[in-house]
Amino acid sequence: MHMETKDDDKYNMPPDMTIGDFISQYRSSNRYLVDEVTPEMRKDIILPLCLRCEEISKYFFVSYIWMSMGNTSSQIHIDTDENLLCVIHGHKKSILVSPEYSNDLYTDHGRTLGVSDINPLAVDMKKYPRVKNVRYEMANMSEGDCLYLPQMWWHQVISPGSVRNLNTFTCS
Repeated sequence: MHMETKDDDKYNMPPDMTIGDFISQYRSSNRYLVDEVTPEMRKDIILPLCLRCEEISKYFFVSYIWMSMGNTSSQIHIDTDENLLCVIHGHKKSILVSPEYSNDLYTDHGRTLGVSDINPLAVDMKKYPRVKNVRYEMANMSEGDCLYLPQMWWHQVISPGSVRNLNTFTCS
């Protein structure tokens, strides 16, 4: 399975490992698992009832699993596919931004295509003054919640270590 660092460092990717090895050390590791669900696991994925009709379910062709002990945060990024983010255990916070604000997220200046260099938890307003123009939606999610992430919308997903951390933001 593919691994990433909890701070989503795209330049220092940890090596792949088996799911068994990951589970044996994930409580104390600086990594989280993110990979496509294996065919053996896919049979256990049950879509929410409202998505089981053929007109919708035929569009679901890839399922991913993210697993960690929390204290993870993605960078602000876009995905080229429609997404349905479901929380099985724990809590997540998602920030969503319409593509119309791409310029105000300085996305043309990012080191990686489709990823903004801005840290939304501590925005440097001197370096990124147009961020003040960005309108965003925020979703706090708990076990059993699902969130639709539209294709090409900017978003960040935070998995805090505790519910208390769901509303922590700073600007400088």
